[in-house]
Amino acid sequence: MSAPAGAEPGARRAAPGTLRLVQAFVNTFDWEARRDALSSLDGLHGWLADEHLVEPETEIGILALRQAAALREGLRAMARANNGVPFDREALALMDMAIQELRIAMSLTSEGSLTLVAPSPFGQAMAEILDVVRTAMDDGRWRRMKACRRDVCRWLFYDGSRNQSSHWCTMDICGNREKSKSAYHRRKDRLAGESVKAPKT
Repeated sequence: MSAPAGAEPGARRAAPGTLRLVQAFVNTFDWEARRDALSSLDGLHGWLADEHLVEPETEIGILALRQAAALREGLRAMARANNGVPFDREALALMDMAIQELRIAMSLTSEGSLTLVAPSPFGQAMAEILDVVRTAMDDGRWRRMKACRRDVCRWLFYDGSRNQSSHWCTMDICGNREKSKSAYHRRKDRLAGESVKAPKT
C-alpha cells in the first residue's frame, strides 16, 4: 500500500514516538508496488542519514544492503504475527543471521539501563532500530505494531484502536478488497455446492 512521504494510508496516524522510526524503516519497501528505497548503497545511506542514524561521511559496505533487508523483513514478519499471521520462520532466521553478523549485543549503560550496541556505525544504526522494538515489547506497545493482513500489501501500521482489532492498513482499500474477495469465494463455493446437489434430469 503506497502512501505519500510522511503520510499513512487512509489518513491513519503514524506510530507514536520512537516507533515511527521502526515503521518508516519497514515501509521503505513497498510490498505491493515492489519498490525498495534501500535497494542501493546511496539509498540506504541517504535514509540512515536523514533519520540521523549515521553521519553523512559514514561509509557503508555492500553487505549492508542484504543485512538491512533481512532486518526489515524480519520485523515485518514479527508485525504480521501481531496481526494473526503465522511466523515466517525463514524471514526470522535471516534476521537472526544479520544480527549475528553485525555483532549486535546487549550492553549496560552508565545509568544502569540495558541497550543494544554494535561495533560498526551501520550496525549501531540497526541496533538503535531494534532497541526501539525491544523497549516497545517491554512496555506493551509492540503488539500494536501490525503489518496489513492483505498479503500483497503488508504495510506496517500502528493499531490505535481501543481493542486492538485493526487488521488492515486502511479499511477503505485493503479491508474492502479482502472482504470482497472473501465474499466472492463464499458465493463460488455455495454455487458449486448447489451444482453438486442438483438432481440429474
